[in-house]
Amino acid sequence: MKVRIRRRSALALFTALLVVLAISIVSDARMENESIRYAIAVSSQYRIAVYHLGREPEPQWLEVGFGLQWVSRDGFWVGGLRAKDYQDLINFTPRTLYVQNLQTGEKRTYAAVAREVERFAFTDDLRYLAVLGVPHDLENPQEPTSLFLFDMAEPQPQRRYVRRGLNDVFVSGVSFTQDGRHLVFAVQEEIFVFDMRSGQSRWIAHGTEPDMSPSGSHLSYADSDYRVVVQDLQTGQRYVIGQGNGTTPSWSPDGQHILFVRPLGFGYAELTSFNISTRRTTLLRRIYTLGNQYWWVAPLPR
Repeated sequence: MKVRIRRRSALALFTALLVVLAISIVSDARMENESIRYAIAVSSQYRIAVYHLGREPEPQWLEVGFGLQWVSRDGFWVGGLRAKDYQDLINFTPRTLYVQNLQTGEKRTYAAVAREVERFAFTDDLRYLAVLGVPHDLENPQEPTSLFLFDMAEPQPQRRYVRRGLNDVFVSGVSFTQDGRHLVFAVQEEIFVFDMRSGQSRWIAHGTEPDMSPSGSHLSYADSDYRVVVQDLQTGQRYVIGQGNGTTPSWSPDGQHILFVRPLGFGYAELTSFNISTRRTTLLRRIYTLGNQYWWVAPLPR
């Protein structure tokens, strides 16, 4: 009789342990999913697809009138550019930048910032604007492609050059740090950070498509083999987190995850998230790319 009671007790204990283990596994998975508190914005022509992870399987489409080319560090502002019509494209009319707040719907327009724009980025407060392109200069129409800044708080913003003479030079990863104090970019395969206060640039790494973490402690970029690399800027430690497809790795606003695209072939890819704390890689969803860009954004209001 005692033997049967012991066996039942042991079986009950074993069952309880399995239940606890199962709850632990589910909890860990739920915590991992809940830690990704942001949506993903995918660029499309004149509109944006926003995927809410763990919610609707289909994206929510935003008719913004531009293809997505920039997202603020906090995930609230999105931006793009376009000419007014086809005739503008033929005549090289200065481009107009558009930004829109995902939460409030507020939209701002910045006209004639450059004759041609390849990349651009704002600080989160929309005060400073960085443009990679051909300046709009009537006195010097042969001005080459350059990287330059505007202080949009000025009544008549004046260009401030970061790097000039960039014709036929590959420049990538133009973005501000979250505090707006530094501009990160790569020229060819050399990554630099520009100090907004001193006006000086310094080299920090070899690679392309750089993106600084919100805290400024880590840098992500693509190496020559299109692998996504994370570098601790304090210790210099580097580690590879996955194989990308040449698009810019994107930090989540809380600095806990890096979003990158893992190619599958025939235009398909996997949207993948890397957790900095746990160093775990999570597959978010498979998607058809067509060479589009992807960013973390704040979830849209229901």
